[in-house]
Amino acid sequence: LTLIEIESRNKQYEQLKQRLSQQPMLKMTDEDYTIYYEEINQNLSNYVGKKIQIKGFVLKEESFTEQQLVISRFLITHCVADASIVGFLTEFPEAPTLTEDTWLEVVGTIGQTTYEGASLPVIHIDNWVTIEQPESPYLYPINVRMSF
Repeated sequence: LTLIEIESRNKQYEQLKQRLSQQPMLKMTDEDYTIYYEEINQNLSNYVGKKIQIKGFVLKEESFTEQQLVISRFLITHCVADASIVGFLTEFPEAPTLTEDTWLEVVGTIGQTTYEGASLPVIHIDNWVTIEQPESPYLYPINVRMSF
């Protein structure tokens, strides 16, 4: 990449983040998921109280309460073998009825909670539906910030 291409991508990245903070409803698409995920986690106070729409699969941990689960996605940085899971902790009464790996699309409100000593976003679910696993269940990061 040339320096001009990198500057152009950095500008696009900043514009996406700017647009995100001004939206009344944050719709997490596969294309912008990694940018928005990073931005919300780094600047949570800017997003508390905002509505968010995301899709992903159910992940549960033993340390969660009955009403908690993570709406998860696999993030691929190089190849499928290095896939890592990213997602948002959610809370809602129907969580105990959902099994792991069920795909959901949810709408909720971003809040803030503490989990194992760390402050992190939590989505309080307003509406949800089960969906089919997407044809491509993986996310790929947009590599926009590069240093020399």
